Amino acid sequence: IQGNREVLSFIEYNVLKLTLSGLSPTAIAFRTSKSIKTISSQKINALKKLGLDNTPYSLVKLSKLFN
Repeated sequence: IQGNREVLSFIEYNVLKLTLSGLSPTAIAFRTSKSIKTISSQKINALKKLGLDNTPYSLVKLSKLFN
């Protein structure tokens, strides 16, 4: 997915997809064998690239991008 200027990495895209599917950062970390801090950072970086922040409203907007 391309935002205003930057393209999401494969893992950033997957973290957002898993977040939208209802998984917590802890569950995503367990599933991907990464630390919770890494997953949280990848989620925040991906949201920033898309011009969004980490709020419920932004996640609703994000779900529309993925559908």
